[in-house]
Amino acid sequence: MHGRESEIADPAGATPDLGHEFRTPLNAVIGLSESLLSDAAEPLTPDQSLALAAIRAAGLRLLGLVETEIDRADAMGPAASVLERVDVGRAARHLCETLCERLAGFDVRLCEPDADPDAYAAADPALVRRSLHAMIAHILMECRPGAEIVLTVRRGRDFVEAAVAGRQPRTPHRPGGDTRPFCSQSEPRSRPLGGPGLPEARRLALAMNGRIERGRAHGPQAATCAPGLVLLLPPSVPSRAEPRPAAVTRPGSCPRPRPIILYVEDHPANVMLMRRVLSALGDFDLYVGETGPLGLTMAQDIQPDLILLDINLPGLNGFDVMAALSRHEATRAIPVVAVTANASVDDRRRGRSAGFAGYLTKPLDVPALAAILNRLLGDGTAAGRRPAPPPDPGRIARRA
Repeated sequence: MHGRESEIADPAGATPDLGHEFRTPLNAVIGLSESLLSDAAEPLTPDQSLALAAIRAAGLRLLGLVETEIDRADAMGPAASVLERVDVGRAARHLCETLCERLAGFDVRLCEPDADPDAYAAADPALVRRSLHAMIAHILMECRPGAEIVLTVRRGRDFVEAAVAGRQPRTPHRPGGDTRPFCSQSEPRSRPLGGPGLPEARRLALAMNGRIERGRAHGPQAATCAPGLVLLLPPSVPSRAEPRPAAVTRPGSCPRPRPIILYVEDHPANVMLMRRVLSALGDFDLYVGETGPLGLTMAQDIQPDLILLDINLPGLNGFDVMAALSRHEATRAIPVVAVTANASVDDRRRGRSAGFAGYLTKPLDVPALAAILNRLLGDGTAAGRRPAPPPDPGRIARRA
């Protein structure tokens, strides 16, 4: 655990924010694992790939446990939900990786989700996870041992549809075995996966202007599945007009050869991860400031096209830095994106109120970062900004 972050997070000896304390190291574990596994320029050996894949899977399992606890605190009903752009397919994949081992204990296989790449919904990520968890748990109670559970996510005409359905085994799983579903066994299992029940999941869907209903999953995996449950969510608007986050669109004309990004972050592993991610997404000049005051000084000196800002910083926290940037004429027009382990509903609401152009939570969602880079740097510079003066090398402590 990073010592300075612990001191900032718990200055008076109070109970620390465990969500933040876990997310910060998990950002390095999951993010660097994914970065190394996908690095085509320097491929790993087969043994290294297997080891890193195991590390990533363990990190995702821990993240699932952390998010389960955070979700319990966040799911307060419609008034507490904060709707944002959510990649429903990514949420489904992370949830399935978390639940896969537990379902194996019931002799039920959870298939890899089949998801459209543009299935973005206007939703609350915590409520999406809880709703899908409840749907999987409900379908599990209808399954016999040896069954498969299929999860598909697709972008429909009016909704983003996340469907969960079961495929029963054609023959009894064991010779003479009981073919009844789990919910009709001699010892009934009520919600064997825990989490919310289906009635609560329906309320959570309503809080996101969606609904859960009976229906069929779509796609080749679901062809032989029985009818299941479908979560219908309103799509993120605009959705199809936005570029896909596979790569950052380079500007046609730009006053600088490359966009300049300032990353204000004190954790070395997070800096390492961001450097690798940005080098894969495009051609950027990256500067790093390790404290809030240094970040303010560098923002005024180098006039970056974008600032990525951690919240738990030594010296000044991210909200104080954001307020100071907004007060100064030289920096108030620079878009600022929070990149933080503070991931609760209240944290996201406070981030929106503070004026951040985006709010990314750790572990880092690389497609979401790429989409933000497209949105804020697609034309080469922030709207209405003048070309920046050359930086003063004497005042820049460190360049990444």
